[in-house]
Amino acid sequence: MKYIIIFFSLLFINSCATVKKNMNYNPLSTKSDMKNIRLKGRISTNFPNLNQSFSFALKLAKKDSIRFEAYGPLSILVGRLYARPDYFRFYNIFTSEGFEGTPSAKNFNLAMNLPLSFEDFASFLRCEPAQKIETFILDDGYNSENKLLYKSEQQGFIDYVLLDKGMNTVIQQQRKIIDGTIILNVTYSDYEEYDEYYIANTIKFGFPKLSASVTVRNSDIFINEKFDKPFIFNLPSSAKIRKFD
Repeated sequence: MKYIIIFFSLLFINSCATVKKNMNYNPLSTKSDMKNIRLKGRISTNFPNLNQSFSFALKLAKKDSIRFEAYGPLSILVGRLYARPDYFRFYNIFTSEGFEGTPSAKNFNLAMNLPLSFEDFASFLRCEPAQKIETFILDDGYNSENKLLYKSEQQGFIDYVLLDKGMNTVIQQQRKIIDGTIILNVTYSDYEEYDEYYIANTIKFGFPKLSASVTVRNSDIFINEKFDKPFIFNLPSSAKIRKFD
């Protein structure tokens, strides 16, 4: 149950790709006219000595805010997350613990064992690079007739994005630290067309250093719906709350 709450936000986690059906569209661009995403599906976690599965419901308003809910057996709510670029609130209903603070990778890791910042989180959900587009360059050392590889060198790590040239879809993202060690590997598959967008029904997050993976399978996908209610929620007074700067 611990990892259900730890990783439900992941992901991910799931719709991953948001590429419009226009062959001139650049998947690296963050200027897509796709705005809101609502997802329902199932997440399976695979960790050493722990395998679990649970259903989820997710709303992502552009890359501005997210609300995620995880459900256990009998559709019982077990965890809830609200996050935006400058703040996050996480509630582990199973343990009655609340977490609040700045949504940095460090704090997400402390609260949920998720070493991704909000920017990473929202970007990967939309199947977009987490780094600024202008920082990416084409990797000329990668030779493939059907794919293109871009890379963005950051302080301490490199982000890679692999594109399918035929469909203009992101099929893989990878993060490596400077010595070449892979710390995150994300793959997308089972693409279908939803409201003129190709969206991957399956997304898999691999964490090689943890010998772990999280697989998201979307069952319902809704694009550009209007969200009328705020995503934020109140923590119960009985919850034990930890705050992070």
